[in-house]
Amino acid sequence: MIDESSLETVLESLIEIDTSNPPGRNYGKIIKLIERQLSSTRCKVELVETPKKRVKELVSEARGISG
Repeated sequence: MIDESSLETVLESLIEIDTSNPPGRNYGKIIKLIERQLSSTRCKVELVETPKKRVKELVSEARGISG
């Protein structure tokens, strides 16, 4: 079980990382932080990279642009 103080520290660390959108800065940093935290709880962590082409498609869809 995670104690309240530890949880507060993790949340503060997450909030400190600038992941502004667009363009989605520092995703690598926040992923590494989350991976470390989950791994320390013995959770199995698997990082899956989204293909750049799919990311562009998703951004276009979000902006309402087709094709």
